[in-house]
Amino acid sequence: KIKVKNPDAIIIVLNGFTDCPFLKQANEILGNVPVLSTEGAGDYYALSQCSKSMENLYFSYPKETSEYASFAERYTKAFGVGPSTPSVMTAYDALKIIAKSLESTNGEGGEKLQKVLAGTKNYKGVSLTNISFDEIGFVSTPSDAFEVRTVRGDKFVKVQ
Repeated sequence: KIKVKNPDAIIIVLNGFTDCPFLKQANEILGNVPVLSTEGAGDYYALSQCSKSMENLYFSYPKETSEYASFAERYTKAFGVGPSTPSVMTAYDALKIIAKSLESTNGEGGEKLQKVLAGTKNYKGVSLTNISFDEIGFVSTPSDAFEVRTVRGDKFVKVQ
């Protein structure tokens, strides 16, 4: 159905389990149409399975800070492999922020926890160096916190 639309690009959320099947099929049907996705598409398992199919994939990726690199090193030492996606760092930060917030509410959840979470400002995380939430609970992300990556050969590379 999508081929008859002759798209300039496809926007889709992918991850390590969906990257290869989707991208192989998209390449077969649509050829070199760019596929735009989120950080979860930058998955090392998928890279090891279908790097050639990933060369039309463009995805957001957090800029790697020293905190990010230090976490990745500790993770690799603990588990014997590096983090498969930057979502590992995001999940780590989320858990740390929730745990800290639960401590300040003495374990109480609900609206009290929500208010404490919403009041989180300038948390120094591993995925972002300055994590703050806005009035509706979204992370306020600086515009320069991410870059765009793709695959060339068998490596993730920054798009210039």
